Parts: sequence; structure tokens; C-alpha cells
Amino acid sequence: MLYGADIWCVGLLERGKGEKDGGWGARGFSKKMKRVQRLSALMITGGMRSTATDLLNAHADLLPIQLQIRKHCHRETLHMARFHESHPSQKELQSASRGRKGFRSPLHRLFLAFKINPKTTETIESVRHNTKWIPEVTTRIARDKDEAVLEDMLAEEEDYVSLYSD
Repeated sequence: MLYGADIWCVGLLERGKGEKDGGWGARGFSKKMKRVQRLSALMITGGMRSTATDLLNAHADLLPIQLQIRKHCHRETLHMARFHESHPSQKELQSASRGRKGFRSPLHRLFLAFKINPKTTETIESVRHNTKWIPEVTTRIARDKDEAVLEDMLAEEEDYVSLYSD
């Protein structure tokens, strides 16, 4: 439904733009998507046609389509910002994040709308373990308060590190 929305819906992210810069095609599509989402919400909730759209969306647990599009575009922009340095489009993304005075491509407009800089975006490497990996931490859950106090005293004597949570 939102395939390629990060390119063709950039005009919806910028507020106050007229027909020249604002992307009326995207706004027209957004209006049609609102109708489809309303029909879907009516089908999900079994509500009447006279029910307000925002109530239908709330009961069907649906985001309004404008927020859904914005969320999708933000997620895609973050995904592009996290590309590895060896990725073929990394050079273009770096230049798009700097901005431009003249014609702005959809990439320029996305990075400016969300104020995302690929150089300062943190990437967290995933940690993978073998299926036979055994953690070096043992977890103990005491049955009652007295047993917990006793285990705590034993842990202090043997210089164990203890973590507590509710």
C-alpha cells in the first residue's frame, strides 16, 4: 500500500507548500487512502457510516493515514541513513543530508524533513551466538523473602555480583 511512499509522498511532509512545490498528486492519493482506511475501519469495527473517522481509527487501532505515511517515510529514511559505508548509494545519501539551495530531490527533502544525518546516526551491530551457547550468568529466583536474604548473604561472602529487580 505504501510502496515507494518515501519518494512520492515527500510533499506531504512539508507543510504550507502550494501546488507548485507541495505535490498535489500525493495529497490526492492521501485523500483516496483516507477513504479506503475509513471503509476498512468500518469493516473492522462493524460501526455505522455516520460514526466519526477518528473514533473508527481509534477503535480499530489504526493510525491516521497522514501519520502512517510519515511513520513509513521516517523509518525508510533511518534505514537509508544506516547503510554501510561501502554501499553504492552512500555517497548520494551523504550529499542529500547536507541540503541544497536549488532543486531538492526526494532524498534531500526526506533528510531535511526529519533532520537526519547519516554521519551521526548510530548503528548497533547485532550479536549472534551459536545455538549451543551457554551464558556465563546464573539466574536464581528465591521462593520467599527469607531464602532471598540467605542467598544475598552467601553472595556477599563469595564476592558475587547481584542484580535485583521487581
